[in-house]
Amino acid sequence: MTFLTEEELDVLLSAPARSTWTGRRDHALLRLAAQTGLRASELIGLHCADIHLGSGAHVSCIGKGRKQRITPLTSNMAAVLRVWLAERAGQPADPSSLHRPAG
Repeated sequence: MTFLTEEELDVLLSAPARSTWTGRRDHALLRLAAQTGLRASELIGLHCADIHLGSGAHVSCIGKGRKQRITPLTSNMAAVLRVWLAERAGQPADPSSLHRPAG
């Protein structure tokens, strides 16, 4: 099994241009993937309602083998997602990441 070094991860996380909507989305998704270890299919399957940012912040998803997976979030990751979801302005059933909100 291979992994990214801390330096490689820092470079990857700094790559998206956070001055753009897609860059902010990509940065949030990359940080979420790095912090939680979610698979790409799990990330793109997330809905806004799957991200819980209150006490005991976590992400809930259906993982490999159709098993429910609950992954805790650090306070820093919860803060990034709070900002992203506010900008995203999606409804609970909306995809959390893939599409720009209507309007």
